[in-house]
Amino acid sequence: MSRKPPQVREEPVTYEQYAALPDDGYRYELVDQRLELMSPAPSTIHQLFVAALRDVLNGECGRDYLLILSPIDVVFSDRDVRQPDLVVVHRDRMDIVRLRGIFGVPDLVVEVLSPGSFQRDRVEKWATYSKYGVPEYWVADPVNGTLDQYVWSRDQLSLSRVYEADECVSSERLPCVKFTMGGLLRILPKLSE
Repeated sequence: MSRKPPQVREEPVTYEQYAALPDDGYRYELVDQRLELMSPAPSTIHQLFVAALRDVLNGECGRDYLLILSPIDVVFSDRDVRQPDLVVVHRDRMDIVRLRGIFGVPDLVVEVLSPGSFQRDRVEKWATYSKYGVPEYWVADPVNGTLDQYVWSRDQLSLSRVYEADECVSSERLPCVKFTMGGLLRILPKLSE
């Protein structure tokens, strides 16, 4: 028996109200004081890719950076709370990492595209991350084997580079980063429909 999604409240919601929501089995984000219902659970390839990326980054950068997988609240303000697929925070900035979530701007935010998440990840989440000055934002597309790297420049996130296949991903913000999309995708199991 499938459950009907809840009606999302139209009145403004503060972070305190968001944090006090009962667990109804759904996931939400807070966008400009509006609750937004997140899409259904991500695909298996999405989850495998996120885990593989975290493992690779942890091996390269784990000594200097904390890597946290979703679901985790990134509380940018009382008005905006997002749940990126992967969040990276330098260990010198651990004061923003708290029991309830991350309260501030991470060093890197990663979203992995799923069917139906293109608009949300490339436009809506980009707008939030740009608004709060996230220094680096990656949008990974495991189906097409690409990674779009956005970096903070001139008061917004701007597309810096698109990596594909065996081009080595690098980052000025995280100098420890060194992997390829092709290498990551080759370690994932082949799945049937």
